[in-house]
Amino acid sequence: MKKQMFARLVLFALVIEIVTVTLCGFIYLRTIRDSVHRDLMQSAGLIAMFSSESDFIERLRDNAQDDIRVTLIDPGGDVLFESMADSNNDNHIERPEVQLALKNGSGYTVRFSNDTGSDMHYYALRLEDGRILRISALASGLYSFIDDAVPLMIALSIIVVIFALVIARLLTAKIVVPIEKIGESLDNPDVPYPELRPFVEHIKNDHDEKQRMEQLRRDFTANVSHELKTPLTGISGYAEMIETGMAKPEDVKRFAGRIRAESARLLSLIGDIINLSELDTLEREEAKENVDMLELAKDSIEQLRESAASYEVTVKLAGESSFVVGSRKRLDELCYNLIDNAIRYNVPGGNVMISVGNRDGRPTLTVSDTGIGIPRDQQDRVFERFYRVDKGRSKKTGGTGLGLAIVKHIAMLHDAEIELKSEEHVGTTITVKFQNESEQR
Repeated sequence: MKKQMFARLVLFALVIEIVTVTLCGFIYLRTIRDSVHRDLMQSAGLIAMFSSESDFIERLRDNAQDDIRVTLIDPGGDVLFESMADSNNDNHIERPEVQLALKNGSGYTVRFSNDTGSDMHYYALRLEDGRILRISALASGLYSFIDDAVPLMIALSIIVVIFALVIARLLTAKIVVPIEKIGESLDNPDVPYPELRPFVEHIKNDHDEKQRMEQLRRDFTANVSHELKTPLTGISGYAEMIETGMAKPEDVKRFAGRIRAESARLLSLIGDIINLSELDTLEREEAKENVDMLELAKDSIEQLRESAASYEVTVKLAGESSFVVGSRKRLDELCYNLIDNAIRYNVPGGNVMISVGNRDGRPTLTVSDTGIGIPRDQQDRVFERFYRVDKGRSKKTGGTGLGLAIVKHIAMLHDAEIELKSEEHVGTTITVKFQNESEQR
């Protein structure tokens, strides 16, 4: 950035110099032309005052000047008098200034002279008797101006480059250094320019998000390692006791049951991890269809009937058919996990109430339980992966801590909103509000 800014400042200074010299040259040439035109016109007017005299030509000859050329031309273009002896005295009828004078009374033209390398200015005036009086003089032209200006331009360019180098270095340091310091402390950046504030805030938010995601990744890795290690340790321990003969014959069956239970827990955990991984990379490419949430709720209740009985929990369903456009597989997982979670974290003799219907024109699924509830300070975290309100109870119930995280991801895939209301030792209500039919399509 420093090099680019430095180079652009120097280039800008050189461009300004070239433009300035060009404009000055244009103004200089324009001023010279106007001045010469005015002087020639005045001189021709003074000389024309004596044009009616009989000795007019003799007076022209006697008063000839080296720096002004005077030519007297008859209406046919023949030269009657020429103050410069070595001039071309051919017929001048085709000369532009003569043509203009014959037509308009006066004419003014400028032509480059190869002999002198300067511009020749011609002013022609038609006299009362029809003759043409032409006055001409040399003046600096474009080429002479360039010749005169080149040394000045070179000297000025050197000065400008040196000046630009110094200024560019100072400005670059003053502008860039504060910007570079922003990167030294993204947690609390000092923004040197108000225009950079949105940019710096965007970078800071992106930095914070990356840090948050990295922390989630580390937490997820640590949690996965811990969750996988726990059932594997149990399986390994029971298997070793059976293998070494430490287990009594009457304990083998019990240990085998423990191994089976830990294996089932391990398989469930791995399944949930794979499911979450799929949801993380899913981009809504799954086939969509009209799914009746009431039908999915009935299927989930049937699948969890034995689990509810083992926890001594009563599950009830109420409502009406409510259709959601989405993935049947994912919506079934959402419904199953919500009901399963409500059963696992309930109390013996508790109830789970599932309600399906339309609220404010939006398909809605509500799962309420009379379980242990969630403390207010932990309600914002229950949808995090592996987060458990009661870790001891989770181990006892065999939960993986991923159920509500899966629910959250599926809801996001369907642009649904999740509302959670809970009171400790009273129960929890989770409501999923889907988009209405027009928004879903």
